[in-house]
Amino acid sequence: MNAASEDRPADLGAAAPPRTDVEEQLLELWSRWVQVRPLGVRDQFFALGGDSLAAIQLVAAVQRHYGIRLDRTRVFEAFTVESMAELVGELR
Repeated sequence: MNAASEDRPADLGAAAPPRTDVEEQLLELWSRWVQVRPLGVRDQFFALGGDSLAAIQLVAAVQRHYGIRLDRTRVFEAFTVESMAELVGELR
């Protein structure tokens, strides 16, 4: 997990705020593995510096938090808080 934070790169644009409780909770979980601040719900995990090991750890943390089993293929297709929140919503 990453402890230090970095300023958001200008090329990412503005951080899209969470619209739901699940998105807000997921942003909190993501912040354990992604250093960029502020995080937005449409940010791509790997574009923020996340790597495959961190991605697997994050998916496992989300599964534990919500008591669900995520299809890793679907998670990795569009790895954003927004898309992950949709998957969580489908499985809850």
